[in-house]
Amino acid sequence: IVDGPVDAGPGAAPCPRGQRPGAVPGQAWLDEAFTAERLRQATATAAPDRLNLLHIGTHFTLRPGEVGKSWLQLGQGQRLQLDEMLAWTWSAQDLVTLSACQTGQGGGGEVGGLATLMLSRGAGAVIASLWRVEDRSTAELMRSLYRHLHLGSDPAAALRLAQLEFLGSQAGINGRPHAFHWAGFFLSQRAP
Repeated sequence: IVDGPVDAGPGAAPCPRGQRPGAVPGQAWLDEAFTAERLRQATATAAPDRLNLLHIGTHFTLRPGEVGKSWLQLGQGQRLQLDEMLAWTWSAQDLVTLSACQTGQGGGGEVGGLATLMLSRGAGAVIASLWRVEDRSTAELMRSLYRHLHLGSDPAAALRLAQLEFLGSQAGINGRPHAFHWAGFFLSQRAP
C-alpha cells in the first residue's frame, strides 16, 4: 500500500494527517520515498494467495485531452504524468484505490483519466473519486473500506458497506453525513 507525499513541493498543499501512515494498513512511502520507480515496481509486484492492492493517497490533476499535462503528485514536488504511465502494466494489482481528488473523471481523447488508464493496463478493479474529496472523511471512509476487505468482503461490497456505514451513523462519521463525503467514490472493474 502506498500513501502519497506529505511534502508535495512548493505551492502544493501537503497531504493531510488522514492520509499519513496508519490511515490504512501496509507500507507507506512518504516524501522522497514516494517515487515514480517505486510506484512502477509496486504496480508489477504480486503476492500469491492474497488480494493484491495498492492504495494511492496523494494529489491528482486532470487536464482533459492533455495526457502530458495530467499528473499524479509524487514526493519532493515531483510529478508523474499520465503519458508516462501508459507503458506501465497494472495487472499485478487486484485492486487500486485512488484516494485523491477527481481520479475517476475522464478526460476524453485516447486516455479517459487515471482510473481508466489503470483498468486498461490490467488492474482488476479501481476505486476512484468523481469530485474533490474532503481529507478527514475520506481517510475515515478508507479505514472502513479496508476493515470490510479484511473481514472478507469483495471490493465492491466493501466499498458499499463503508459508504452505508458512513451514511447510517447517527450524525455521520464525525458529524459529516452529507453525501459529498462518501458518495464520490465508485468502483470500476475489468470484465472477467
